[in-house]
Amino acid sequence: MCGMVGGSLAWGMVELFALQRSRYQAWRGRGHAALASPGMPQARSARRRGRFFD
Repeated sequence: MCGMVGGSLAWGMVELFALQRSRYQAWRGRGHAALASPGMPQARSARRRGRFFD
């Protein structure tokens, strides 16, 4: 019984971290999409410096 509870808690933590990682990746992708718009001059200079690599 204790093993089942421990396993479910561990699995819940794994799922929580996976959710947080996916939310961070989505947030980071939105920031890159905003910076990569053609009308922003700092996006062109940042691209030249190579800051848009994942």
